[in-house]
Amino acid sequence: DLDQFDYLVWMDSDLILIPPDLPTILIFANPTGVTAPLVLIEEPGPLGPNQFYDTTAFVLKGRANYAANSTEPYVKGRSVEMFPPYIPDKEDSTDLVELDGVGTCY
Repeated sequence: DLDQFDYLVWMDSDLILIPPDLPTILIFANPTGVTAPLVLIEEPGPLGPNQFYDTTAFVLKGRANYAANSTEPYVKGRSVEMFPPYIPDKEDSTDLVELDGVGTCY
């Protein structure tokens, strides 16, 4: 019964380095919403350094139906970018970005 808990943290089983205070950081950043951290592939990533881990699940705000018939796991313009800047239109003044979908750890 999930009603007995205030928060739930969901993490993929293949994460290898997790800050011990990650749940606290996520709750503090967005106490009433679903929040996920920026997750990178262990260096060196297969396509280069600083490669984002879960571009398929992290879907940009308002882009969930973009290229809906595509069978590709990564669709430029729908997914968070594979390399910096991961969110091209992100304002420098904010740490949080609204997305239509997240994954990996939330």
